[in-house]
Amino acid sequence: MEEDDEVAPGVDLYAVLGLEKATATAADIKREYRKLALRWHPDKNQGDVAAQEKFKEISKAYSVLGDAKKREYYDKTGDVEDMDVSAEDFVKMFQAMMSEMLGGLSIADMLEGARPRPRPATARD
Repeated sequence: MEEDDEVAPGVDLYAVLGLEKATATAADIKREYRKLALRWHPDKNQGDVAAQEKFKEISKAYSVLGDAKKREYYDKTGDVEDMDVSAEDFVKMFQAMMSEMLGGLSIADMLEGARPRPRPATARD
């Protein structure tokens, strides 16, 4: 992992997301990450350094647990030192997740209360 992306030694990535390792499914991991990412996102907590750190922590946890291969390695070893999680990987993962969640809206649109545009009427409507 790159230095900026490193997870502190001994940190339980499941606990960071509020989950139990023994029962957490991929869907649980994704759901909890989404919930926490929206709550702690820097755009929603401007100027709050603690919120920014919390967002980084949950994002790092998801970058490992949200990837089946990395999660398997972490589950077997409890270690993330030898994993290759670049900042680019994280940004791509986060952008894809947010785009899916927001139906194509940006985070700024969401924070401003924008709503997805209604579909045009079709002949069936």
